[in-house]
Amino acid sequence: MKKTHLKMIGKILLSGVLAFVILTCFSFFYYNLPVHSESADGSTDYVWSPHSFFSQATEGFASGRTNNEGFFEKNDYDPDTPTDILIMGSSHMEAYQVCLDESTAGRLDAALEDENVYSIGVAGHDFYVCAKNFEAAVKKYSPRKYIVFEVGSLSFSEEKLQSVLDGTLSEIKSYSSGFLGFLQRNPFLRLMYTQAKYYFKNSSDNGDDMILSLFQEESQKNDSRIEFSPLLDELLEKMKNTVTGCVAEIIFLYHPGTIVASDGTLVLPSDEDLSKFAELCEKHGVILLDMSDRFASEYRENHILPYGFANSSVGQGHLNKYGHAMIADELCKLIKGVK
Repeated sequence: MKKTHLKMIGKILLSGVLAFVILTCFSFFYYNLPVHSESADGSTDYVWSPHSFFSQATEGFASGRTNNEGFFEKNDYDPDTPTDILIMGSSHMEAYQVCLDESTAGRLDAALEDENVYSIGVAGHDFYVCAKNFEAAVKKYSPRKYIVFEVGSLSFSEEKLQSVLDGTLSEIKSYSSGFLGFLQRNPFLRLMYTQAKYYFKNSSDNGDDMILSLFQEESQKNDSRIEFSPLLDELLEKMKNTVTGCVAEIIFLYHPGTIVASDGTLVLPSDEDLSKFAELCEKHGVILLDMSDRFASEYRENHILPYGFANSSVGQGHLNKYGHAMIADELCKLIKGVK
């Protein structure tokens, strides 16, 4: 092989290596998500790497560090410090899209100075996953006053409810070791994988975890709708019995999806299912916080939407800083009022 060919191949390889290094450095600040591993205590299916730097600008703009347990939580967990308010939920409560002090947990902790607020919200942990992990979370954290349990949709699946009740709901897998674990530790490769996954999911019309459907039913898109299922009734009773020992009250935080119609009005889901769900909550002594009215009034009076960012779709996706502020404010009013 001629020297000129070898030089050309060398230049191509060097260019590729330099491009990879530059893109990795860029992705470190543009989309840098820690690797997650299986949770040892079962309060969540997985936790992120503790004390790890994270940053992202794909939906919202945020950066910070995970706490000592691997949650997107500004406070470290200290077993000697009692937890007053525990927050459980999905990526909305994880709040990877906003800074730690702008999340629901961060704002609520600042507003309730005498209360210790702790969030274990994690991406992918929908109603079913959180319900499955509910007993383990209560056992570990023993919240003294309230458990805020996020509900993003009122469309339930009998099959999944049954799997939660009989303990057969599958766990979210983690790939923190081996070749996949190695690849995940490179921000650029992680970003490419994420973009490819979302592209193919969107192309097949299956939805994805980052861009939610209009009414937040991404994980339940094909679920059969049910009305007052005995299984849902049984699950709420089980959850209520679980907190009897720690004396905490359960607050179901329902935040409906929104869409701005062509005439500029804000459209919210029908309240038929909400009324039935509210009756079920009342039956079991569970507090229901419905954000529908607050979302509607903020849009009507201040033209503010709870979802969406400057670099994402209008009124869709994850909660923005305004949405978190609305929820924290309503939770604060509710908690102070209940007291």
